[in-house]
Amino acid sequence: MFNEYFTEEISIMPNFLKTKYIGAIRGLIKTAEFEKEKSQIEAIFAKGNGSETSLKEITASHNNLIIEAHKNIESSKSLKYSALYELDDDRTSEEIINLITSNNSFLDSVNTLNTPIQNLKATKLKDVIKFTFLLDGIRINDNVPIAIKTTYSVIVKFWEFGNSKKKFLEIDADNVATYFRLDKSNFFEQMITTIEEYLQSKFSLTLIPIDLFQTLEKIKEKAKKGELEDLPIASAQKMVLSSGSQAILDSNDAETIILPILGELRKLIEDNEELFSEALDVKILLEGFIQDTETMSDLPWVTFTWDNKIKSKKIQVKFVLSEYPYTLLNYYTHNKGRSGMNDVVESLLKEYCNNQDDGGEET
Repeated sequence: MFNEYFTEEISIMPNFLKTKYIGAIRGLIKTAEFEKEKSQIEAIFAKGNGSETSLKEITASHNNLIIEAHKNIESSKSLKYSALYELDDDRTSEEIINLITSNNSFLDSVNTLNTPIQNLKATKLKDVIKFTFLLDGIRINDNVPIAIKTTYSVIVKFWEFGNSKKKFLEIDADNVATYFRLDKSNFFEQMITTIEEYLQSKFSLTLIPIDLFQTLEKIKEKAKKGELEDLPIASAQKMVLSSGSQAILDSNDAETIILPILGELRKLIEDNEELFSEALDVKILLEGFIQDTETMSDLPWVTFTWDNKIKSKKIQVKFVLSEYPYTLLNYYTHNKGRSGMNDVVESLLKEYCNNQDDGGEET
């Protein structure tokens, strides 16, 4: 069943990904596990029939090799968008994963959710589940609309923390070209919500969306107190005042960030402490204005930066605080693949648990 699915995927796979699979296969045949297949694979490559034909031939005749290459590539791949949930379920993560990926890892099509998707399949890749389905799109070529299809992936990862005894679930949506987004500005949120609803309706999982606003505010407080340790630093933020005015601050060095408009006023007070101590009534008025404006203002998004000291390791994540019950994570500066995403999510969930243990509550 996997061979049939993967052969179809090869036909519409972008060239850069085909090249990546060829590279992964070349690497695997150098290992002890697949050294017996080395000569046969090299013979396939020697035919010079192109990456698509070669991959299809390897898929047909060397099933274990192509599955291992697939697992390695997909499990280490970085995706663009994420949402986090608390998982209220007595079953272990392994039990849930096996349940979802049983029956040769192929599931029925989903027609009852907000976003209809075609040919939904679930595959276990190490410690994650990869949901794959087809998307329809229209590309304009010489003013002529052409119907096209592509495979699209959503990854589900389970998290457990021994100290807190809490379980979590992460849903990650892949990026895709604009002509597959169904003309919807909230396409990625809908992809996440689609899988969320499917897991709840099909497998009776209880998923509680996590709003990270309070967690992010706690991280900011720790930054001010010098208690960051390995936590990220806020590096950009947008603010919409009750009057409708908007301000965005982006700190390139991510050393510190001052809240747009209000942060500048705070810094003004701090830098002129002696002057304001002689005019306490003015200081009180300004501090009252800052507090009232913060309470009445909207913060649509904020960006945090991990590992800013080393450019190659830097990860920037934009947290979108939208009308959805969860906070959307948008990874937009990121070179560390799946391991980088794991670092981000682990640090956020640990801080979230600390906030819960301290009596805090996400709202």
